[in-house]
Amino acid sequence: MLKETSAFSGVRKLRLMKSLRLICVDDEPLALEQVQLVLSKIETPMSCRFFGSPKRAIEAHREEPADIVISDLKMGSTDGLDLITEMRKFAPDAIYMLLSAQADLQSALIAVNKVRVFRFLTKPAQVDDISIAIVDAIRELNIKKMRTIAHSTLDAIEQQNTPVAAIDLNGKLIYANSPAEEILRDKNVFSICKDGAIHSVDLATTKKFREFLTTLSSSDPDVKINNLFRFSRSNDDKPVVVSAVYFDGSNGGTPHFSLLISDPTRKNIVNPASIATALHLTPSEARVVHGLVTGGGVAEAAKHAGVSLSTARSYLKNVFHKTGVSKQAELVRLAILSAA
Repeated sequence: MLKETSAFSGVRKLRLMKSLRLICVDDEPLALEQVQLVLSKIETPMSCRFFGSPKRAIEAHREEPADIVISDLKMGSTDGLDLITEMRKFAPDAIYMLLSAQADLQSALIAVNKVRVFRFLTKPAQVDDISIAIVDAIRELNIKKMRTIAHSTLDAIEQQNTPVAAIDLNGKLIYANSPAEEILRDKNVFSICKDGAIHSVDLATTKKFREFLTTLSSSDPDVKINNLFRFSRSNDDKPVVVSAVYFDGSNGGTPHFSLLISDPTRKNIVNPASIATALHLTPSEARVVHGLVTGGGVAEAAKHAGVSLSTARSYLKNVFHKTGVSKQAELVRLAILSAA
């Protein structure tokens, strides 16, 4: 077995989310040296381990799974397809490639269809072929990583009590977790159109909501604007409060609004005690913040907490200092997220 080495010189670089680990397997010493020479000419930082024994390679992969595996197809009594099948048990998301001087259509079809090999390369190893395959493999690894992160994030959103939704620039629903769906089905507050657009049961409120979204999407991000909107109920005076944040898609993706929804009539609603615990506030401070979450401005929050307007402002000044936020809308969003 050739000793472990690192390859840093050669063709192209692609930024990784972590240090790349690669395993090469070939029972022919000269062929393994050729692959090592080729990898040394590729300008992608990676830790490479080279094995002449398939058994040793499987053991190493089990102990420390590689991100990319390049294996010979025919290795005495061991088949590269069987080796990859065994290795995949320890690292199903790794990228597996086959290298063979006996390439034929049948072997390639089996490799791609049954073992899901990423690339089928021919011997002798060529710098251009290997380097392109490595760069493509890195891209695939990063796509898999981002897909995992996205799924984990959605799972976390689904499992939390905080009602979370996303809408497009026209107010059409893109996503809503279960708590948000429950609130949006309330016919005393909302009316969801056939095209998925969120409407209020009150036409005037719907118009104001559209104007609110337009203002939010067209405003300078450094300009302080109110990003809270309240949907009144048709049967009582407890509004549903929506905290909206606009994402312009500049970092990738489609422009949309992220919504946090607070409904004071629902169970598991954010309450003063949960706010106090989550944000390390006094009970009096938490009652004022809770008033902002469920009511309107500072005057309504003061009334909700049973204190004077000046006292409520004094409490809020302390809360802003403790939480590090500077806007009431940010404080409401923080309270909803932290205390849910």
